[in-house]
This record gives sequence, structure tokens and C-alpha cells, in this order.
Amino acid sequence: MSLMEKFSKYQKREDNKPLSNELFKGKTLSIVNYDGWEMTHESDMVIILPYMKDKKSLLLRSEYVPTYRYRHNKDNNKDHQQFLTCVCGTMENGETPEQTIRRELYEEAGIILSSVKSLDIEDGVHLSKGNLAKYYCCIIEIGNGEYKQTIAPGDGSKAETLSRTIEIPVKDIDELIPTDIATKYLLTNFKLKYKDE
Repeated sequence: MSLMEKFSKYQKREDNKPLSNELFKGKTLSIVNYDGWEMTHESDMVIILPYMKDKKSLLLRSEYVPTYRYRHNKDNNKDHQQFLTCVCGTMENGETPEQTIRRELYEEAGIILSSVKSLDIEDGVHLSKGNLAKYYCCIIEIGNGEYKQTIAPGDGSKAETLSRTIEIPVKDIDELIPTDIATKYLLTNFKLKYKDE
């Protein structure tokens, strides 16, 4: 048996059914059936962990997230009222990950990065096999002179008005209990990268 015979043969699709169709369309997501597989279609996102180097602190978000409240509503536990996450946001049409990062830092944390500040953004990765969105993660080391601080304008949503950006000393990082996998990932990477500081 030759090496090539060990692999499966390509089979052409025989039926005339469409490969893709939309099952549901909402305001921020849709559900698509593609080749017999149902998947969620959402916009790509940026996930940002700002490290304020001179203050030795991290900026995180304490957010009002209806999804989280719905999941934990039955236990009426005050610990589940706010969602601890990174600064994050949805990429708008035509935006690059860097443009979205700069906009979200301004909207959620009131940080205006210097135009010459370079960003080290990881390649986008999928959240799961069933979600088309890509997440672009980034730890941003911000020093004095690399930003201006202003009042965060938010995006005008109810959830945004009930949320806030919080500053956490790096020395307290092990006490944090992140609520989502992307935040846990970035905090773990931060500890590995800055463990000797």
C-alpha cells in the first residue's frame, strides 16, 4: 500500500442543498447553519489588559453583564452582581484590531494612547469551534508620557453606565477571580511575563 492510499479520498458534494443558511438574526449575533453545523456569528473582539507600569497597577472592568446576571439570578448572590473582565469591545466595520483597542481604551478607561505608542497584538483566535468571532488579545504596557487621561465617555448603553474601570495593584493579582476565559488567559500571561518584576 502506498503512502497516498492511507488518506481519505476527496468526495464532491452530491446534493444541491445550499452550503449555508441563516437560522436566526438578532441585533448583535446570528446563528448560521453551514454544511450541517450550527454556529454563532458575532463580530470580532479585542481584549485588552492595560498595565500602568509606573504605578505598578492593572486596569480591569467591573461590569454589569445581563448574561452573567441571568445565569446567576437564581442564587441571588451579591458576589454575582458584577462581572470582572478586561477592557474589551467589538470591532466595528472597517476597523483594525489596533484602532479598536485605541477606541475602547478611550471609551471604557478614558485613556488616550500616544499615536506613536506601538501595540503588540496577538493573532486573532476563535473562542470555540461553534463561534465565528475572533478575539485579539493584548497586554499593553503603558508608561508615563505614553497616554493622556480623561473622563471615559462610554458607549451610551445602560450596561456601560452601570460598569466602571478599576485599578488593581499588581501585588494583588493572585486575589483576582476573573469571570471569563479571556481575562483569565491575559492575567496568566501577565504573571508569566512579569514574574521577575
